[in-house]
Amino acid sequence: MNKPIRWWESWVPGFIRKDFQRKLFAVIIALLVTLLVNNNLDQVKSQDVAEVPVKFELPQTLRFQSSVPPEFTTVVTVQGKRSMVDRLTGSDFEIVKKVSEGSLHNGIVKILPSDVTLKKHIFFGAAPVVKAISPSSFRLELDQYIVKDDIPININYDRKELPQGYVLERVDTPEDQRFVSVRGPSRIVSGLKKIETERVPLDKATQNFTMTVGLIRPDGDVSLSFDRVPFTFLISGQVSKDISGVPVQLLLDQNTGDRYSYAVEPAAVTIYLEEPAAEVGKTDKTLLHPYVQTVGLKEGRTQCEVKYWCEKPNVTITGIVPDKVTVLVTKIDSGKESQQGNGNEQ
Repeated sequence: MNKPIRWWESWVPGFIRKDFQRKLFAVIIALLVTLLVNNNLDQVKSQDVAEVPVKFELPQTLRFQSSVPPEFTTVVTVQGKRSMVDRLTGSDFEIVKKVSEGSLHNGIVKILPSDVTLKKHIFFGAAPVVKAISPSSFRLELDQYIVKDDIPININYDRKELPQGYVLERVDTPEDQRFVSVRGPSRIVSGLKKIETERVPLDKATQNFTMTVGLIRPDGDVSLSFDRVPFTFLISGQVSKDISGVPVQLLLDQNTGDRYSYAVEPAAVTIYLEEPAAEVGKTDKTLLHPYVQTVGLKEGRTQCEVKYWCEKPNVTITGIVPDKVTVLVTKIDSGKESQQGNGNEQ
């Protein structure tokens, strides 16, 4: 009676199905022998792997002197199976060295084999062993971070930009923001004498103003205790101005004023003055008083000097045009005065 055919025997050739178990066992023995022979032939060797990158992790108190950290590489000597180490490259390893201030000796840091990490995953067999590193020490150009207090702030402006006639009396700064604390690399911070502000334009400054101005950091690695300051600029000085059409006033003689009539030619003058820069536009003709004294004037035309005064004490009159006017003095007819007086009584 024939044996039933199992599911896998339908697609296995007959020469394999015959005496299958012994043939399978022979194949397994052959594979084991092959692996053993290859393992014996795959001798252990040492291999130098170049261009292994080295990175340093520094504490907050230390930085590289260059703003761009330098690139370091080294040669790692590994020992392992020939078939494995022959395929290793520098990118298969990484070295990340954590540096503490206590581990530094004149800026020199030592790299140990235990600092080397093999990034490539080894599935079969033992991983290669790091035996040596060359170079195994590096000199780092480091700078210590320091804090320097009470550095004065220098306001960046040019008085020459002020419009003509305007004067900058002073700049007021908040008491607690006249000095700034700076933290950064000692090569930069230790020599700092002042911190500059951004430019403050004064070309349109015609009155007092307050402006918040940014402080300029001397380097990207430098930090400030504050970075903006409000400054108050006090503007003063005298600004030239002229006002035309100011009427000339007459100071009449009380003893003769009712017997004579007076007329002024011209009746108005132009006054040139200087007013405080902070009060530009606040002086008008109602505050100006050009005048002529009539004491001692006789009938007819007399040229008289124009005098003047201003109600605002902080305004200076620098000139008047014309500075002399003609005063026409006419005697009033007494008969007409009587008739006018009688008519008024009726």
